[in-house]
Amino acid sequence: MKQRYLQWALPFVFLITTAAILSSTGRAGRTGSPGESTCVSCHNDFTLNSGGGSVTIRNTGMNNWTYVPGTTYTISVKVAKAGATLFGVGVECLTAANGNAGTLVITNPGSTKLLNATVSGVSRINVVHTQNGGLANDSNVFVFNWTAPAAGTGNVTFYFAGNAANNDQSNNGDYIYTGSQVVTECSTIGTPGTITGQSTRNCGVSTKTYSIPAVAGATSYSWRTDIVGALLNGVAGPVVTTTPSVNLTFPANFVNAKIYVKAQNACSVSAEKSKTLSSKPSVPAAITGITNPCTSTNNVSYTIAPVTGATSYSWTIPSNGMTLASGQGTTNLFVNTKAAAVVCTLKVGSVNACGTSTKKSLVVNLISCARNYELLENGLSFSTQPEMIEIYGIDGRLVKVVRQPAESTFTPDIPTGLYIFSMRFADGTVENQKVLIR
Repeated sequence: MKQRYLQWALPFVFLITTAAILSSTGRAGRTGSPGESTCVSCHNDFTLNSGGGSVTIRNTGMNNWTYVPGTTYTISVKVAKAGATLFGVGVECLTAANGNAGTLVITNPGSTKLLNATVSGVSRINVVHTQNGGLANDSNVFVFNWTAPAAGTGNVTFYFAGNAANNDQSNNGDYIYTGSQVVTECSTIGTPGTITGQSTRNCGVSTKTYSIPAVAGATSYSWRTDIVGALLNGVAGPVVTTTPSVNLTFPANFVNAKIYVKAQNACSVSAEKSKTLSSKPSVPAAITGITNPCTSTNNVSYTIAPVTGATSYSWTIPSNGMTLASGQGTTNLFVNTKAAAVVCTLKVGSVNACGTSTKKSLVVNLISCARNYELLENGLSFSTQPEMIEIYGIDGRLVKVVRQPAESTFTPDIPTGLYIFSMRFADGTVENQKVLIR
């Protein structure tokens, strides 16, 4: 009876052993990553990455192997070798410090599972094949999910290995292949810098180039304009470029509008930067000069700040109150005031080859200065003390401002000459007088 029991038991043990050899489970820590070996340590008949086979990795959802932190992607690893009938795989994803990067998730438990390998005291999670998970002819694809790590992790690397086996129930005659793939962290990008390019004199049909400094982390740039009929790189509407520049073609009837740009990558779009464009130069800033000059005064001065893109300036002189002394076409105009006390309007526009801008205006109230004061050594006396005195040269240039001058003793520290004192009183009235300082 005992002998009969042994005759049945031995064949049973033999069958179990055979199945284990036929399709063993993959091992962790054999991807060829830093500090790891490869499956060549056991399957050593052939040199690593020989025999014409391959192992490749692909993803679904990533742009140019750039990950968005916290996003889940589908990863597939293909092992291929003509004539092979059994395939194995090992995959891990590591940070620059060789720790686990992100989370590996099994989606097909029949073909893959997770195993842990300890390398230099650090745990590494691997996706490996299951027993019988790699049975196929000529190639097999192993699929799983990967959730990218948190922002700030930086670039990570997939290390992967594949076994193209002959399924002869041994470690002999098998080919081992390895590879790696760097995955770049998609970073938030900042606002583009200043758009450079011609801002004015864009008249007639013409093409100009506009650019910005390259934005760190940007993979492309989106350009647009609100110029009706304009072309960007030869096409209407917004255009995306891989370089931080664009060619803008202006239509014949262009007056003024803007061009816009924003930088972008797989996970971020920057704020938009704009630049104002015009065919004519900009309107000048405020005209400076005395607004209450005395009548019958020569060489009263009015000025504006220079305008970018302007080649000259066109002054409109009110014929009812002024005549030109000098300075037409420049930023500094001199006029002679007429004898009549009137309100008139002085205007100026900036000029270039495309035309003249909208004009800036200044209302000027000519005052008949009825009394002249001589300021002698003992000072100037007032019947009513002004709250403030603005002292102008006879050319309209503001020389000095005196607040709450002392009665009967006012002696301003200004050179000898003829001036216009614009005196403002507490009741809101203004009195302009010619004063001779001697």
